[in-house]
Amino acid sequence: MDVIFLHSNELNWQENFIRAQQVLDRDIILIDGSNASSIKNAYELVFASTSSDHFMMIEADNYILEDCVKYVNIHKPIKFWSINKYGITYEHGGVKILNTDACRRQLIKNANIYENFEISANLMLESSPVVLSEHRFDWSPKNEWTTIAKELIKLHYWNHKDYINNWIIHDRPREIYNDVLSIIQDISFTELFETLLPSLGIIYETRFKV
Repeated sequence: MDVIFLHSNELNWQENFIRAQQVLDRDIILIDGSNASSIKNAYELVFASTSSDHFMMIEADNYILEDCVKYVNIHKPIKFWSINKYGITYEHGGVKILNTDACRRQLIKNANIYENFEISANLMLESSPVVLSEHRFDWSPKNEWTTIAKELIKLHYWNHKDYINNWIIHDRPREIYNDVLSIIQDISFTELFETLLPSLGIIYETRFKV
């Protein structure tokens, strides 16, 4: 099974790539998605780079845990949970196994696909509560804000109050949740995924005059 490591502008990607090499002790295909026009386009680069029927994909802001090596040859689509700096485990999917042919079919099938391929393609990945990575997202104030805002907005939209409470017992996530509450009232599914989530970086820059 191929293992693919997708990075973009994460300042900690090299550290996390070295960690993945150490834990998995095998060749890893390194994909630079920094010039991709969208998440969909980045996934196109990924799918074009694998020759195995299933492949493991690691997102670059994830620091791989030792147990990851146990799952590197699971031949079924599945996403694994992550843990973050606040000790919260959640379905981040920073490590996932995908079926290559199914992914390629989705790209062809979805002519009007959202920029966020994984959401719009509806890959229907089984979620495993096994934690295989630490989601490390605080390499800049902007990235920390946008990452936490994205998670909290999705949780708010789906009314997952227990998960939200796990976040907002911590000062910084609570501040960010209060920041975004005013912009997520009565928002539609299409507006959420086509407009709001892709614009979080711009919202941060506008709000904090970056």
